Amino acid sequence: FLIWKVQKKMENERMKICFFTTDFPPSIGGISEFSRSIAYHTAESPSVEQVAAIALQNREPGVEHPSDKLTVIREGRQSFVRMVWSVLRYAYRFRSYDAFHATSVFPIGFLTVLIGKYVFGKPVFVTFYGTDVLSTKGSAKTKWAKRWTVAHATRSLGFSNSTKRRAAEHLKLPEEKFARVYYPLPDEFSRGNPEKVSALKKEFGIQDTDFIVLFVGHLVRRKGPEDLIHALAKVPDPRVKLLFVGKGPMGQELKLLAKSYKLEARVIFAGEHIAVPFFDLARAFAMPSFFDRADGDIEGLGIVFLEAEQRGIPVIGTNSGGVPEAIDADKSGFVVPERSVDSIAEKISLLANDSNLCERMGEAGKRFVKDRFNAKKSVEEHLALYKNRS
Repeated sequence: FLIWKVQKKMENERMKICFFTTDFPPSIGGISEFSRSIAYHTAESPSVEQVAAIALQNREPGVEHPSDKLTVIREGRQSFVRMVWSVLRYAYRFRSYDAFHATSVFPIGFLTVLIGKYVFGKPVFVTFYGTDVLSTKGSAKTKWAKRWTVAHATRSLGFSNSTKRRAAEHLKLPEEKFARVYYPLPDEFSRGNPEKVSALKKEFGIQDTDFIVLFVGHLVRRKGPEDLIHALAKVPDPRVKLLFVGKGPMGQELKLLAKSYKLEARVIFAGEHIAVPFFDLARAFAMPSFFDRADGDIEGLGIVFLEAEQRGIPVIGTNSGGVPEAIDADKSGFVVPERSVDSIAEKISLLANDSNLCERMGEAGKRFVKDRFNAKKSVEEHLALYKNRS
């Protein structure tokens, strides 16, 4: 009887969490992957009774039940007014849940705080990433809405200590309004199909002896793709090649830069793809981001560094934003100063000429992300905040 009472008490204390998002698979991108990961892994916790993920603006409307504890509801593209109605409807439907969590600040975070907190009296948590709250771009109304959202959320959650501090300073809010919860990296990662990997090698002329330095991301200035090409020009070894996966406004400019250095054969532009099979081509990963102060654009953490390290790939990042928190410096990879082309070139050459170093750093990277960024720890930290509600 006593055991039954304890079990019943534990069941009654289990939480129900409702996530609201406008970014969810099959949409690709960091926010979509976070939204999927946090919902799925929260549902796996024994401390949770039910999870609902409300995915608005989705390409594939419908309802699915990936497990008996998780419901995913997708709605198609809709206007802002329609989105207000959707949030109101689902907030009412899940009003008995213990907490609401919006996985981005605007517009879904704004609406979830406005409706969830001030209409239904629910604690509402909002995840932010860096540029979304630090950017100087956007209308005055949007900037006001973002600040209001972060200020009025029960707690605003960032992926790094750096992002948390910068957001508090930029928005002139007490740091106690913010919390740092690291990204929930799954224990298992997707592996590239060997046939697909072989096809990519053939398509892009990659040899088994090539030392491929991979870049995955939007081709924008603050991610440092031009610094990588400048650095490659200082590495004479023809085996060393850059592989850019992604597209963006700098695409044509980067191609012209590679041509000016006569590096067309050593700089590969793959375009926009799902990154998974490209990791299997990489011997190192590099994304030399820097803080674009004019636009307030910054790397909040750099999830792609974690994805590379998890696969045993040594990484090269910069001392910018939350990037240093995503790298175990001089163990899983290197942290170099912002805009330091010479340092980037030096580290690429060092890795290309020392296979033992690459192997040691690869193994260290696997341990690092497993210890610091595992999904179980992230879910526990989220649940502790939900329960505290302050």
